[in-house]
Amino acid sequence: MKGDFWKEFGDAAGVFQIGEVDNGDPAYVGPYQNYLTATLNYPFYWTFHDVFGQKKSMKAITNRLAQEVCCVIVCR
Repeated sequence: MKGDFWKEFGDAAGVFQIGEVDNGDPAYVGPYQNYLTATLNYPFYWTFHDVFGQKKSMKAITNRLAQEVCCVIVCR
């Protein structure tokens, strides 16, 4: 659903909203923080899945963290 819906719904309901935006791209997930009270960190989830479940390089964790810091600065 579009972010505007969640913002209006949350304001009208007066509730804490945590969203599951199941996507590995911080640039996609990040903007939802403007509409919801909180989001689960699926980009990090998928990175951990790849590193520990698919035996990818541990460097991916460092790269993901750098990517998320950059997205927070741009998205906010």
